[in-house]
Amino acid sequence: MRLWDMSTRRVRAELEGLAYNAESVAFSPDGKILAIGSNQNPVTLWDVASGRNIAELGTHDDGVFAVAFSPDGKTVASGGGDKKVRLWSVARKRMIGTFDDAANWIKSLAYSPDGKYLAAGDSDGTTWVWDLATNRPTTYKVRVMTVDAVAFSPDGKTLATGHVDHTVRLWKIGSGTE
Repeated sequence: MRLWDMSTRRVRAELEGLAYNAESVAFSPDGKILAIGSNQNPVTLWDVASGRNIAELGTHDDGVFAVAFSPDGKTVASGGGDKKVRLWSVARKRMIGTFDDAANWIKSLAYSPDGKYLAAGDSDGTTWVWDLATNRPTTYKVRVMTVDAVAFSPDGKTLATGHVDHTVRLWKIGSGTE
């Protein structure tokens, strides 16, 4: 895998050793670390400046399809085909939590800007939003398969979800309603 500098159109770094497709990528908030989730490999962390693999955090039973850094950069969330969201400590390079509420593959992840919530979209059309203080989820369900994208508004009060039926839905956080 290559990291490109688009302003110079030159390769910035070569990431050696990634044997499978990158299904999801996320930069740390400071831009120094890149997390990669793939269909066969563990979640890996890469030093952007050197292109070196600095950690293999672990894997899911059936591929890693989504990764996201917390706003403080201390935690990476990963979602996979095993219907789980796993939380990984960047400093300790180990798993620190698991959410296994989802009904199907986790396809997308996003933290709220304040780091209080973690959203996950799954392949049966459900969006899960965990309050990270209580670890309790709120679900947002539509009768459409696959939530391919999730993103919080800058103020964290609205969640946008992108679906395979070519729609984007906006949800009020905490209410469970559109």
